[in-house]
Amino acid sequence: MTPAPAAGVAPERASAAPERPVRPPARRRRRRPAWERYALPLSLAIGLALWWLFVLATHMPKFVLPSPDLVVARFVEYVPTGQLWRHIEATVEEAILGGAVGVLFGVLSGYLLAKSVVAEKLVAPYLVASQSVPVIAFTPVLILWFGTGLLSKVIICAVIVFFPMTINTMVGLRTVDPGLIEVLQTFRADRWQVLRMVEIPGALPNVFAGLKVGGTLAILGAVVGEFVGAKVGLGFLVNYAAFQLDTPLMFVGLFCLVVLGVTLFTLISLAERRALRWRLRGSNWN
Repeated sequence: MTPAPAAGVAPERASAAPERPVRPPARRRRRRPAWERYALPLSLAIGLALWWLFVLATHMPKFVLPSPDLVVARFVEYVPTGQLWRHIEATVEEAILGGAVGVLFGVLSGYLLAKSVVAEKLVAPYLVASQSVPVIAFTPVLILWFGTGLLSKVIICAVIVFFPMTINTMVGLRTVDPGLIEVLQTFRADRWQVLRMVEIPGALPNVFAGLKVGGTLAILGAVVGEFVGAKVGLGFLVNYAAFQLDTPLMFVGLFCLVVLGVTLFTLISLAERRALRWRLRGSNWN
């Protein structure tokens, strides 16, 4: 016979507490090392110091390579005139409008090419042909057709942004897991639901990659258009300063273009991090 349990002692099964599901550990925010906070200012300081030392060592004239202090002095002298902000505003307007048009048509054409093999075979040769010719080669033709105003610069920016957005959108849509689409179709999801729930989230990383490239190319397109024919803009300022041998002013325009490019790239990266936050959360559970 099996002996009865002693008084006051619960059986083993009764004493065992019900098991709770184990949750993954909470995500811990990685603390940035101290050197990362000062990496960018330190890099800029080192670059300026090397630039200044190179000018001192080679004794180059200021119309060939000005020192950083001359560029800063020319910037301080030129800002109160109000012309610099007018040039920056014109370049930003051209880049944003042209980039928006290029992104819109690039996404639409990328979706069409990803969903239709016939459309890809018909349009792909023209896309490749458009990229085999440098933009600056047909910029004078666009200036001749549409004038030296805003419209020609917007078209140039749109053309140069169109190709990377088309390719990245097409690749992003084709890399979506077809099994997820089949699951939704078994629940009788319509075309819009499949696009909203699977295809757009799956293609977003590639689309943002195209936006990063297209953002910097939009500024490049605006500057190219201003080189050929314009009366305002940072490209016009750099061209005018080079013609006048005002190299410090030319460097002022170049640095403004660098700041615009870095700012636009940073804004797109922040938008990408916010839009793909769900992707980062999913990777932390693995």
